[in-house]
Amino acid sequence: TGCIFVVKEVELDTTVKRREIEAELAQLAGARHPNLVSILSFGIAASATFELHLEWVPFGSVASFAENFGFNPNLLSMASFGILEGLNYLHTLEPPVVHGDVRADNVLMGKDSTPKLTNFWAHSIARRAAAVA
Repeated sequence: TGCIFVVKEVELDTTVKRREIEAELAQLAGARHPNLVSILSFGIAASATFELHLEWVPFGSVASFAENFGFNPNLLSMASFGILEGLNYLHTLEPPVVHGDVRADNVLMGKDSTPKLTNFWAHSIARRAAAVA
């Protein structure tokens, strides 16, 4: 397809039911917003891991960007607005999605310095595991 993507492998808690995780990931994979890293596809292996195929975001995290290029108040202001837009979108999904871990390492800088939330699926999966345990 000519699409550059990233593969993220995540170990599953063995108490979590495969079908529940697949349903959760299917909902999250349908989430499309300019301030979210898109889940392009996913798969769950028999070895209690799942793979996420994610949109590639070229400029890394806000944390690494600030570390490499210094603190920029304009960038912080723009990133903050984008983060709020992405969170608002997640919170208006049905059912609502709570990110649960918003920090500079979980905000990536996309093309044109567009901030994109990543790892928004992690809290959802962890919540599901806690509900099963």
